[in-house]
Amino acid sequence: LMEALLAHGLPQDLPLIEALESADHVLFFDDTRQNAVASGFPDLGVHALIAAPIHDREGRLVGALLAHVFHPHPWSA
Repeated sequence: LMEALLAHGLPQDLPLIEALESADHVLFFDDTRQNAVASGFPDLGVHALIAAPIHDREGRLVGALLAHVFHPHPWSA
């Protein structure tokens, strides 16, 4: 499954996509198991996640930068 994500990107129906569409800042998840917005990632073994939205000039989400680790991790900005 991780290979498919790397090749094709994130599925549109993930709660994270909806959150990124309206986010104007980087989203930090210290423990993905504790936040519904990060649902699906614990199933991949991803337990901490950073997601930075990329919007076009009209404000549409056109991409995201992601960083992840496989254990809970306290992020710092």
